Amino acid sequence: MGQQIEIQEFRERLEYRWGKALNKLRALLTIIREWSQAARERTHRGQPSNSPHLDDVLLRLHVRSCQVTSEIIVLLENGYADGAMARWRTLHEISIVSSTIMRFGEEIAERYVNYQIVESYHALMSYEKNHRSLGFKAVTKKHSKKIRNDYKRALHRYGESFGLEYGWTMHHLKKSEKDRITFARLEETAAHSKMRSPYKMASYNVHASPKGVYFKLGSLDGAPMLLAGASNAGLVEPAQHTAASLIGITLLIMGESSTLDDVVMRKVMIQFESDLFFELGKAHKKLIRDDKRHRKMPE
Repeated sequence: MGQQIEIQEFRERLEYRWGKALNKLRALLTIIREWSQAARERTHRGQPSNSPHLDDVLLRLHVRSCQVTSEIIVLLENGYADGAMARWRTLHEISIVSSTIMRFGEEIAERYVNYQIVESYHALMSYEKNHRSLGFKAVTKKHSKKIRNDYKRALHRYGESFGLEYGWTMHHLKKSEKDRITFARLEETAAHSKMRSPYKMASYNVHASPKGVYFKLGSLDGAPMLLAGASNAGLVEPAQHTAASLIGITLLIMGESSTLDDVVMRKVMIQFESDLFFELGKAHKKLIRDDKRHRKMPE
């Protein structure tokens, strides 16, 4: 009971300090969800699409981006800046994949959808190798055969390189037989290489890297400390990057639409992003001042 009270009091203090900024991010997510729903309803009322895979994939990626943003907000509300940054990493990946698919259109979207077959095959290989040592039941022969046959048909249709990592991009991005597609290559294709540094920072807390052990966003200004729980610091970067990525994905889906709703939506999102950055900066500066004042106080 005492621990629950302590956690609640911490959340209240964090909300008092960061609440205005977090409210901007919460509101941004709400209006984007509402716009997405309205856009989907308009699409269903129109003519059948000439790019069914493209439309479906982009919609699903946008919906997932909203879900991930919601998860990030929960982490920020509870003082887990490093966890929020790690989840932003996923949001950034969604943004890059969305941009790549939008650039090349229906054909690559179809390949992306069918790449599930490759993922299922590799998962099966791993499962069959280790299920006994884990005490799990074997996959039925019928199910295993289906996955293997689907995989063979996919490679026959798209080529052997389809079975590689990012195989769904090979036809459009491969320059030679020795080419290996990486996420950094996708970032270049999507013209988002500038986000490589924040992406690497976010990766520190996804993997068991030394940097992830020794560097914490939640440690104020990188001060050396062992952080085993929540912190009132470090919310600026994950909140900023989250807003920018979510808006970027939404603008991508919106395209060059000139409807009144979409024109207004663009302006609203840009204003929310500007207001969010302002409130984050204000809260961070106050945190720095309060921390300095606290350090000067006699014990």
